[in-house]
Amino acid sequence: MPDGGRDAQLFVLAGPDLARSFPVGERATLGRADECDVVLRDRSISRKHAVLVRQGERWYVQDLGSTNGVSKDGQRAERIELQDGDEFKLGDLPLRLRVGAVEVADIEFALEAPVPRQAAAPPPRPVAVEVRTAPAEELEEEIEIE
Repeated sequence: MPDGGRDAQLFVLAGPDLARSFPVGERATLGRADECDVVLRDRSISRKHAVLVRQGERWYVQDLGSTNGVSKDGQRAERIELQDGDEFKLGDLPLRLRVGAVEVADIEFALEAPVPRQAAAPPPRPVAVEVRTAPAEELEEEIEIE
């Protein structure tokens, strides 16, 4: 374990990056922008959403003025202290911080609700159409033969 086991790993618990994990050092910028240290593809994440930072033995997530904020236990805040195993959200995206060496098998991931399939439209019902035909003699009168 580098740095006495104080390095951390960030696990994505739902969304398009479900089951991905990212190693983080003392500081990591989180967001959708390619220049972020941890790039997250969820639509509720701002381009530069937050920063995860270690100060001594403590970890914090700091909002960078994002649209959808940072929250833990349903409470939105500008800065949140995190401990090993804590879950928090960036926008609507749940994440978990694990400090030190972690086995992926120890992490529980949210299963995405299946997208309901729309039932196939029933086939159109037959429509009764009344067809009238004229007797053959009437048809001959209408056709002019030259």
